[in-house]
Amino acid sequence: YSEVIDISGLNQCAATVDLAATGIFMGGDDYIRAYYSVDGGAETLFINGDQSGQFGSLTAESGIFSGNSLQIIIRVNNSNAFFNILPAINTFDNVTVIDVPEERYSIANGDWNTTASWAYTSGGAPGAYVPIAGNTVHIEDGDDITVTGTQACDSVIIFGATGGTTTQLIVDGGTLNVGGGMYLRTDGGIPNFNQDGVFYIQNSGVATINGNLSLLADDRGVAVDVTSSAELTINGDVSLTSATSGSGAVLGANAATLNVNGDIDFLGAQGDDDITVRLQGAALMNFTGNFDRSATGNYGELNCDEASIFNFSGNSAQTMSMIDYGASTLNWQYGEVRINNLAGVTLDANVPQAASNRVRDDIRVLSGTLNSGGFSILLPDAKEFQVAAGATYSTTSTDVTGGIPTFNGTSGT
Repeated sequence: YSEVIDISGLNQCAATVDLAATGIFMGGDDYIRAYYSVDGGAETLFINGDQSGQFGSLTAESGIFSGNSLQIIIRVNNSNAFFNILPAINTFDNVTVIDVPEERYSIANGDWNTTASWAYTSGGAPGAYVPIAGNTVHIEDGDDITVTGTQACDSVIIFGATGGTTTQLIVDGGTLNVGGGMYLRTDGGIPNFNQDGVFYIQNSGVATINGNLSLLADDRGVAVDVTSSAELTINGDVSLTSATSGSGAVLGANAATLNVNGDIDFLGAQGDDDITVRLQGAALMNFTGNFDRSATGNYGELNCDEASIFNFSGNSAQTMSMIDYGASTLNWQYGEVRINNLAGVTLDANVPQAASNRVRDDIRVLSGTLNSGGFSILLPDAKEFQVAAGATYSTTSTDVTGGIPTFNGTSGT
């Protein structure tokens, strides 16, 4: 056992130790094993820290850790010395504790879980430790970083590129947990970027953002897109902003699940479809917050395919936004609407059947209450307005027309 090493002044750190084996009679029974313990806790084997036989020499590395104290543990077995004349010797030396920077910058296309993808500074040398919980991750300069295993970090910043290809963070069948927020911006504050910045979750991948998600499109577009049975959960607010006409800020799902446990703020755009929430195919969106469409200028677009489901599932009162801002909004349309909110969901305008302002499929009040707010509801022919057993529809007028109302499972006209 080494002496106890004080690491309380370091935020994140790692350790290395040199291991070596000498002696021509080293056998398979001879080994050296290097471990480390943080704050007197369980012993953790160093990467490459279990060596046997005549392995030569190497440097064993720990993972990243944090705490107040560190202790190194070495276990050795030497059983094959030749009458103590030609001994078998395992040695260790040069224990080093490294102060690991919190920032990680993409430096090349590659998997998240490889040091070749990361540097400690923008444009720096590759070889930085793989990001973990507590690290701020920057994806930039047209790099593609792919998550295929289970990974974590504190926050993510994605910038577009001045040339070449789109900058992409892709969760491809893996899992990514972001402890804080995520920020996507096209140009990183530098004009004339000509490539987008995007975050993809695909092929049954799962991602969680435990903070706010901000998309700012200036020179080009930014997007967060969930596809092919993947799932994204955002435990914070979403803000969508476009500073240049034709540069889109898009939050979308296609045959996948999108959970937004906060508000969606449309913070202004130059074009009527530059800031968009888009649900395609059999996408499901569970939404616990409200839309803020009060910014001046263009007010954002909601564009949902008929097969999609928009589920109001909050624990506090929600508004089902239907306001038609005319030329300032290209589309504001839902597919199927479901109400699952015991605190109630209230309309803020009529539900018409205009080509760009409508509910395209059923309205189903499955639990809680839908309040008409004194507005009318017009559904397409052969669609249903359902109020399930135990749920409530509260209205002050005759406000369901054009569809087939269903109350507690009983169809009527």
